[in-house]
Amino acid sequence: MSTSQQVTDAATELGLLLAIIALFTGALSSTLQSESTRQGGAHKGARRRIMGLSIALALVSIASILSLLSLVRLVIDSHGTRAWEPAFWVFLLVYLLLIPLCIWQVIIAFGASRLISEA
Repeated sequence: MSTSQQVTDAATELGLLLAIIALFTGALSSTLQSESTRQGGAHKGARRRIMGLSIALALVSIASILSLLSLVRLVIDSHGTRAWEPAFWVFLLVYLLLIPLCIWQVIIAFGASRLISEA
């Protein structure tokens, strides 16, 4: 299968995955903000729930980064050849957006670890 076909097959799923994970991460960030500013401290179990979900999302992001690494290498190797297509830039950009998303998820997990629960 050509690099172009592999990118086409992976691009839709990668874009959808990025959108879904970003939505969940944004919701977790909002929940963390809400819990950290809650009068009387965070709800019981909020710390564990937010940490667990953000770590799970980070693991999904890392798994996506690693599983697509061989395809990214093929795309990078095709740069400057006749096999290169402009859509490869978009694929690489979306792929690279997984990295800051993963960092954001880890930051949320650390933020959740500092939550103080209500008495």
